[in-house]
Amino acid sequence: MTKPLTVLQVIPRMRAGGAELGCLQIAAALVKNGHRALVASEGGPLADQVVAAGAEHIVLPLATKNPIVLTQNASKLAGIIRRENVSIIHARSRAPAWSALLAARRTGIPFVTTYHSEYSEKGRIKNFYNSVMARSDTVIAVSDYMAHLIRTRYHTPEDRIAVIHRAFDSEVFDPSKLTPERLAAVRTLLDADGTKPVLMLAGRITPRKAQHHLVSALGMLKQRGAPDLVCVLAGEIEKPAFKAELEAQAERLGVAHQLRFPGHVRDVAAAYAISDVALNISEQEGLPRVAIEGQAMGVPLIVSDTGPGREVALTEPDVPANEATGLRVPYADPEAVANAITKMLSWSPDERKAMGARGSAQVRRRFTLDQLKSKTLAVYERVIARRTSSKQRDTEPTATSKSRLPVSCFIIALNEADRIGATIASVRDWVDEIIVIDSGSTDGTQAIAEAAGAKVIFNAWPGFGQQKRFGEEQCRNDWLLNLDADEIVTPDLRRSIEAIFEKGLPARSVYGMAVKIVYPGWTRPRPIANDHYCLRLYDRRRVRFANSTLFDSVEPKNEKVGHLRGTLYHHSIRSLEDLARKCDERATYNALNSKPKSPIELSIRTVTEFPAHFLKYYIARGHFTGGWTGLGFAGITAYYRWQRILRMRGNNKSAGLIF
Repeated sequence: MTKPLTVLQVIPRMRAGGAELGCLQIAAALVKNGHRALVASEGGPLADQVVAAGAEHIVLPLATKNPIVLTQNASKLAGIIRRENVSIIHARSRAPAWSALLAARRTGIPFVTTYHSEYSEKGRIKNFYNSVMARSDTVIAVSDYMAHLIRTRYHTPEDRIAVIHRAFDSEVFDPSKLTPERLAAVRTLLDADGTKPVLMLAGRITPRKAQHHLVSALGMLKQRGAPDLVCVLAGEIEKPAFKAELEAQAERLGVAHQLRFPGHVRDVAAAYAISDVALNISEQEGLPRVAIEGQAMGVPLIVSDTGPGREVALTEPDVPANEATGLRVPYADPEAVANAITKMLSWSPDERKAMGARGSAQVRRRFTLDQLKSKTLAVYERVIARRTSSKQRDTEPTATSKSRLPVSCFIIALNEADRIGATIASVRDWVDEIIVIDSGSTDGTQAIAEAAGAKVIFNAWPGFGQQKRFGEEQCRNDWLLNLDADEIVTPDLRRSIEAIFEKGLPARSVYGMAVKIVYPGWTRPRPIANDHYCLRLYDRRRVRFANSTLFDSVEPKNEKVGHLRGTLYHHSIRSLEDLARKCDERATYNALNSKPKSPIELSIRTVTEFPAHFLKYYIARGHFTGGWTGLGFAGITAYYRWQRILRMRGNNKSAGLIF
């Protein structure tokens, strides 16, 4: 990287876990390579280590899933990005990822995610919640299995996925650095005196880590008359109720005396060193770091066949027995676990040692911390370079645009001096002509439009559809592109339009495009913007705008509609106050010009109009992802719809009801 970066990582808490350790490792790597590292979380045991590594820790309530707090977090993160000149924001969990996505959209910086786990898909709402992890500029998959899952679930393009395996710290997990004192201390901690074989399952005490299946396997071994074992369930107790269930289950099976719950073990390397068998039989894992760490210490591994089991351990039948580093068992099959334990413990110490040595060699070759750090920093560099290249490409003419398209762009305007310049600039290099139909601006709109290269024609306001039909008639080309004076054609949309003219005139006579609102002060639409789909590019010989006072929509008639990729950015409001003023004016205008409605319909809609339209705008059109501005937009717009009904009732003398 030619320029030092400031990278902001966001994560719910800095507790002991795979995602948190990865966050700490990258923060340290950034600092070591001359960059600035910021970590935002609620805090936790690893927060002090973040600071010790030379990074900065910012306390925010990022573990919550409360939508209101998520939007507040987005505003706080956007403030941090602007204040600290952040280059990239990197999210490592779903809830803070939504806040990070909003903040990235508001500030225009790249957004990176790491997809750590195989999140369950249990309905549309959960699927949508999970999808934030694939909405980034680049999504880092922690295993090949996770990369496949991302492609399958979200159809994410290959160039937006980077596979970076989790890694272990070879300085920590180094058998040569063990001392008799460390081994004695961990034996005392785990109440393992060396007379019984030791099973080690490291991971948070939670159902997805499948400790209950191991307890069931211990019960089966007892029924078979197997000697007692020491079973270490090492990890933070995430769900105390589940720990109590495990203890009760072990009591019922008569194996409670075999269990150890030491919590988070600080010297986990020594704990593995005194173990005979390591297990990772989890239900959902992105890539289990604990399985890598156990093998690094030379312990043979029993691993479940879910997810990336094949990636962390070499097992039969994928490799011959003399190359295997562990045994693979079906998930949720305690009997298979019991059989695998029996098999491993039946081997001689030399046989287990040989398997452990093979495991240590393969993880030291494939899952090193240096690889994790260098590949992650390379992703940052690539995302920055791609964003820079995209900006440069957007300002350069494409091969198609060297000769202008046979398209006339027409714009209707009234007092748009602060916005029309950007609208014209987004099309003037590639359309044949730009016509502005002005209905009497008093703020200098006409002069600005002419200076920007447009032809300005005055026409007194006749109504929405009629004004646009007047504009159609002023154009010299038959192919027309209609824009409002507060809309901007994005580079992607421009390229899509140019593409359909590459081989002559387009195949269809009318094309639609997504139109998305951009809030005041934002550079892009909110993450979920389901605002409008409008027909704006068309052949006027085949279709035209409706001859309507109230509405300004193209009537496709029987024509097949083509779709343009890319988005039309709609900077529709200058502020919420401006939105309220515009809505008030539109409510009066629509009430006066709408067709009369029955008193019954108006009475019903007096009650339903506001709540129905608030839900429509806030939920269905995605303004809930726009923070307080989105809430205000939905509320004001719904209020305008309600006011329109009230004013229609006032104008309808036959209604019979007066509020």
